[in-house]
Amino acid sequence: MAEHITEEDQIEALKQWWEQYQYYILVPVIVCILGYGGWSFWQNQQQAKASEASARYEELLGALEVTPGEALSDTAESSVRAIAADVITDYEGSLYADNSALILARLDVEDNAYDSAAAHLQAVVDKGANKAVKALATARLARVKLAQGKLSDALNLVNANTGTAFKSVYAEIRADILVAQGDALAAEMFYQEAIDSLIPAQQARRSIITLKKDGAKVLAASQGDTAATVTDSAAVETADSTDVESTEVDGIEVDAVAVEDAN
Repeated sequence: MAEHITEEDQIEALKQWWEQYQYYILVPVIVCILGYGGWSFWQNQQQAKASEASARYEELLGALEVTPGEALSDTAESSVRAIAADVITDYEGSLYADNSALILARLDVEDNAYDSAAAHLQAVVDKGANKAVKALATARLARVKLAQGKLSDALNLVNANTGTAFKSVYAEIRADILVAQGDALAAEMFYQEAIDSLIPAQQARRSIITLKKDGAKVLAASQGDTAATVTDSAAVETADSTDVESTEVDGIEVDAVAVEDAN
């Protein structure tokens, strides 16, 4: 009988303990379950959104395809612009959106719409998904500013330090600007820096930069007034710049220079 009473006492004590502490036990458990469920839902949503962005971006690249030697038709360009605008709006903050802005800027440069190109590039410079795409947009924005004759603005953009992958690109643009400013001697030095800083993926630029350097050397020696001739084509290389290559940034193929050491 004593044992039976003891068991009843234990059961009653357990009930009282449960009534007192059940919320302290249940609430954390429920929070953990809901938190895990919410995290899983968020991850699934992000994956679905990334898949949608990838599909739209592939559609954009498809619309850009043309037969070699042919220009993009007006109809195709309108389609490209519409898709790119949708990607930028719907997937803001993603690399897909950034590269869509770069594509719009390239089309604007081809149409001599430099103000619009600058606006697209500035948006990537300000809010790009990573350092690499920001550095690329900065380089292209500097070229647009050079084409607009805004030499001080252009020079300020490329005076900042950058990673190894963009060092040559920035040095070359800096030299182009200096030539346009009439300082061919300083430009020659930066062209040499651009040559010395080339990474393997950029070696195709060597001959072009060397030609620019030789032109700057001649200008410096003759103290000519026609410094801008060296940058006649350099100013608008943003349209389809040969200082860039197709590579991958965070798993997305972009029209960008090699990005090693850029992040």
